[in-house]
Amino acid sequence: MTTKPQQVKQASKTAKSTKKGVLRRKYRVRTSLRFYKPHTLRLASKPKYQRSTASLKLPSKLDKYSVLVQPLNTEKANKAMTERNTLTFLIDNRSNKVQVKRAFKDIFGVVPKSVNTLVRPDGKKKAFIRLRPEDEAVSIASKIGII
Repeated sequence: MTTKPQQVKQASKTAKSTKKGVLRRKYRVRTSLRFYKPHTLRLASKPKYQRSTASLKLPSKLDKYSVLVQPLNTEKANKAMTERNTLTFLIDNRSNKVQVKRAFKDIFGVVPKSVNTLVRPDGKKKAFIRLRPEDEAVSIASKIGII
């Protein structure tokens, strides 16, 4: 409970403000040159399904057999095999050139000279594995069974 002098002080303060009217500023005085957007509410995401490799049931680690998916046997691949001593494979999208080189060496026992990769328009990754002159691409292709 407030005392009488406090009530009188509060009443006089209220009377002054009602006579004068409360001064409200229509704009904000800006002291900096740069304008920053005000921070808005940021809600946590509520996903419909869990996005993780465990939920997608993908192999967590790429072993040598999952890196090289399948050999390609097209006219262009056959021409590269005979003229440039190059084998063409479809590979896993997450694998890189070093993994492809190591997997090819482990599976076929041949060390590649170089590996070039590209992602096809359909989203699959393709690798051109060039072999050394002493290793014949045609002989390895016949061993695989694509010729």
